[in-house]
Amino acid sequence: MTSPPNLDLRAQTELLTYLVASQLLAKSATGEWLAIEHQVDLSRLWLVTHADRADWLQRVSISSWAQRVAERVDMSFPIEIDVQSALAMFSEQPRLEFGAPFVRTVYQVCLNHLANMCWLA
Repeated sequence: MTSPPNLDLRAQTELLTYLVASQLLAKSATGEWLAIEHQVDLSRLWLVTHADRADWLQRVSISSWAQRVAERVDMSFPIEIDVQSALAMFSEQPRLEFGAPFVRTVYQVCLNHLANMCWLA
């Protein structure tokens, strides 16, 4: 049995951006970060929706970084995400609207995070 392929950098960044945006939306709406099981569900949903596959280590790694990256974004770019902002972020679930300025900012933070992780590997 062969293992699923790993996601390329763009797909990794899009998945991490989706998870970080979801974390920020949850924090804004409830005051709490998403539980781990919700992160896992969101990762699976994103992969199915995008017809992508990733091995378990890559999925776990990306999911585990989401809250830490979201905390950094929240400290650097604190905003309250209202219904209009949430609709702008998620054009059709679970796809982010990459034209939204805040989503582009989160994408860049995620890309930088993943690029730094590559240097550590």
